[in-house]
Amino acid sequence: MQLDATYQQLMRMLAARGLDWTRQRVMDLPDPLSPDHPAAAQVAQLARLAPVLSGLRGHMSPLEDIAARRLCPVMVREASERGLTGKMTATLRELIAAGELVSRDDPAWQMARLAVVDDPQADLADRLALAVEPMPELMAEAEAAICAQIPQEVICDARISRFARLLMQVYRFGAARPPFADARSFGHAHDKARRFAEWARRKGRVVALAQSLVCLRLLDPDHDMAEDLSEIISSQRPDGSFPEKVGFSTADQDLRTGLEATMIVLITLHLCAYGGWRRSRRNDPILRPLTRSRDRLAAAIAPRVDDWARRQRPAEMLDLAAALTRATGENWFNRCGLTGYRPGEAGVTRLAAAVFCDAHAARHARQTLDLEQDLPTAWRDDPELRWLNGAAVMMRQDDPGRIWSRWSVDDLAVQGGVFDRCCRDALIFPPATPDAALRKVIRAHGLQILRTADCPDSLSLQQAATYLRRACMIAQLFEPPLHLAAAA
Repeated sequence: MQLDATYQQLMRMLAARGLDWTRQRVMDLPDPLSPDHPAAAQVAQLARLAPVLSGLRGHMSPLEDIAARRLCPVMVREASERGLTGKMTATLRELIAAGELVSRDDPAWQMARLAVVDDPQADLADRLALAVEPMPELMAEAEAAICAQIPQEVICDARISRFARLLMQVYRFGAARPPFADARSFGHAHDKARRFAEWARRKGRVVALAQSLVCLRLLDPDHDMAEDLSEIISSQRPDGSFPEKVGFSTADQDLRTGLEATMIVLITLHLCAYGGWRRSRRNDPILRPLTRSRDRLAAAIAPRVDDWARRQRPAEMLDLAAALTRATGENWFNRCGLTGYRPGEAGVTRLAAAVFCDAHAARHARQTLDLEQDLPTAWRDDPELRWLNGAAVMMRQDDPGRIWSRWSVDDLAVQGGVFDRCCRDALIFPPATPDAALRKVIRAHGLQILRTADCPDSLSLQQAATYLRRACMIAQLFEPPLHLAAAA
């Protein structure tokens, strides 16, 4: 229902008062803020909803700047690492979900985001919000939950909140229409939202009523919610916040008690004032945390290479040169002073394993090193040596999952050498599609690589080569370039 200009102006004024209350309460928090702070979950909630208000306005909302003042990348990074290495608490999930506002390019946040999507214990709305690619299985689960029948006697605030969060997420707060498998699902959802609105109206519950109104407006853009909204806005406190129950009061609220009601009412006010989604959604970040971790490690190691090259023998530089060449595509054999170097038969065998399945690294090795006289006599029977020598190598079509089944997931997670051998064996197969348990192992190794990149001065030459070689292999196996994945 289209509202007149005067009413729209009123909605914007009330929303501005609510935003000012939010700004004051956020600025009262300490800076920097720790993930353990009692208000961390509230700040994360602000950061998650800020893009929603921006989308409804058609331009950036002040809430984005308000949230970014306390939700810093360091805070998100700490929460991401905790979630990846320990128990994923509700607060950590909120902080990870909010990280897109300030940490879109952080590999640790990207890995933590994928970990939440993989977690069956996580809230379904959170998993849908963090999933980048459409996931039919999650959408089917969401559709079933939205259409599930709820007896009148068990309706409560928590049930309404779960339903509303899920429906708002599948609609992306108005930016997209959900691809429900059954068209009748929209009717079932509308009936539930209407029942919930009636219950909330009788009980005088501000949050539940506002959530129901948002759902009804998403399902029916012409839904008239002026009468119900008048009940809500009459409860706005003098400080600009909204209470949990309908009724007038002059008491000020703190962030913890007033945020949930204030934020959902702000979304409702924006829907009325601006009429619906008015801004194209930001593109989801391309989640390639393993590749980004590899690149960061290579960039962190590179400044130390000249010093190592002056102090170490060429044979000791060979592994690192191969790993850097593989990671960057540049000729690090030449930059490490290995031009014309003969590595010997053992060195050639080691080099062949280091550059296997990377065409650029093998070509740079052939062009820079003197390999012809050191090739083992049986090189034609070894796929790694054939690759190094530029001969054809037949890629296998067997199931690569058999390789990972040779060792337990615990061994793969703890023993780096076992994991490296498994990666080497899997390189000759098409890009792998790991299961959830293996994805957790991969993320653990990816986080270890990222942490190593943060403190490169503590690495020895051998450690640098080992970690970078592992980073190259897992990035190639589990994050192949899109054109290679399509070809496979």
